[in-house]
Amino acid sequence: MGRAEGDVVVVRRTERVGAGGHPVYEDDTGIVRAEISAQGEVRMLASGGHQAPGMPVTIRPLAV
Repeated sequence: MGRAEGDVVVVRRTERVGAGGHPVYEDDTGIVRAEISAQGEVRMLASGGHQAPGMPVTIRPLAV
């Protein structure tokens, strides 16, 4: 099976730390936010009212 096509969001690490003590990452707009642990566990964070963040299907670090 090939890779499923879908939405891709690139996030960058911020200076913030989430409730779990892990770094918070966000996209360029600041709308998509997530707390990501060193083990790759992700907790999506609401950035405004009336949001119901879902779970991402796949995450992966970009090559630097």
